[in-house]
Amino acid sequence: MASVQLRFGDGSGIEREGQRGAVHLAEHLSFRRDLPGGQRFDDLFAAAGVKNNAYTTSDTTVYFAEGPVDALQLALYEKSYRLAHATDPLPPGHFETERDVVLNELKQRDNTARRANGVLARAMYPLGHPYHTSVGGRPAELRSLQAGDMENFMRARQRPNLATLVISGNVDEDHVRGLVTDYFADIEPGNTFPQRAPDVQQRTVDTNEEIFDSVTTPRLYRAWNVPQDGHTDLPALMLGADVLTRRLNDALENDIVFGAADVEPRELGSQFRIVLYLRGDADQGLVEETLGSVSSSFLAEGPTEGELDRARRALISGSAWKQESSDAIASAVVHCVDRGVAPDCHNVDVQGWNDATAAWVRDVAGQWLARGSHTLLVTPGNRSHNPSGRTGPVRNVPWDEGLPSCNTDERRPLGAASDAAAGTGEFPRRFAHEAAQWLAVGACAHARRQERARRFLLRRWTYG
Repeated sequence: MASVQLRFGDGSGIEREGQRGAVHLAEHLSFRRDLPGGQRFDDLFAAAGVKNNAYTTSDTTVYFAEGPVDALQLALYEKSYRLAHATDPLPPGHFETERDVVLNELKQRDNTARRANGVLARAMYPLGHPYHTSVGGRPAELRSLQAGDMENFMRARQRPNLATLVISGNVDEDHVRGLVTDYFADIEPGNTFPQRAPDVQQRTVDTNEEIFDSVTTPRLYRAWNVPQDGHTDLPALMLGADVLTRRLNDALENDIVFGAADVEPRELGSQFRIVLYLRGDADQGLVEETLGSVSSSFLAEGPTEGELDRARRALISGSAWKQESSDAIASAVVHCVDRGVAPDCHNVDVQGWNDATAAWVRDVAGQWLARGSHTLLVTPGNRSHNPSGRTGPVRNVPWDEGLPSCNTDERRPLGAASDAAAGTGEFPRRFAHEAAQWLAVGACAHARRQERARRFLLRRWTYG
């Protein structure tokens, strides 16, 4: 088996107000870049036994394919073809169709868990922060987007110098390098964008909130903002989450049907979260009191040596289990690339878990979990409007930062598409500025970036 993943660092966190859902929609539109004559890549993949899909998070968009080794060339060709044609105008009707598909997905996913994620995001991060909204988009803002918006977005963001290509599986290194050169080296690069700095937003005040939703029994969420992925404190928090999960299930076994503590690693700042699904006859006040008591005891005393050893073994075995397939190996490598570190960075986490002491876990937990939580209680009842949560400064990073260093006075006209992107035609709309910069690449920038893209793609891929 072999797996191919093409990763862009353009998750939903790069969207601004009025654009929520653009990254999700771009993911869908990319799959409409089929071969001339109507030949669909999906049909070719089905015949070859290849699983092909994509997903978007707050930090990344990943396109992946996994299947037999003899289908590797097809997978690489498909990824390079869609990347090369990301600058093409969208065929008539495709934009409207895929926007309706995304809107329907949002309607289907409008469940309690997604709604709770949205409420927590607005409570935990200020307006303008990349994590202020949940992944997927807002229906009203999706409806306001036009085809020209998405063409400009894809011209600017779906370029080879902004991508990481990861190949894993039972493959020959020299053969794969040759394929990568053949399929990707001549794809024209685009602008670069600044690396986003960590913005954890650690809170100092505990807050509470209640919403009503169509749930059979109450659900309780408690979350803290903790350091970004790759931070040295994160292994200790992961161990602490495993210990807390076991303690809470022991203390509340007669009051909950599900209970877990977990850490979600993210690029700008991670989140430590406890989730409890209460039984119908449970005393909500008693559950919250027990949660507070268990948490306070853990922060004061830390884990026992036995608890720490069990947590360590659980995390290490879980890490190994996640790398049993070629696709999982590729995902692990992409995760390391997100950190900007070596492809085998998961070994750093394993080393951190092995070296952890009970005192260290206690001290780290005390630093990050002693205050600043937000507790959300979801109560059975009619849905209420989500609170706006729009407080605090707006801190948007312009999409057009990172200008080419070469002279960009020369423009390569592309007819109506050029007018639309430059904002001088009938589509002076969102994303136009960065698309205009892409179109303004002269001969100097074109040659320089083509060579840089060649070296980039040959250097950044990895196989398992």
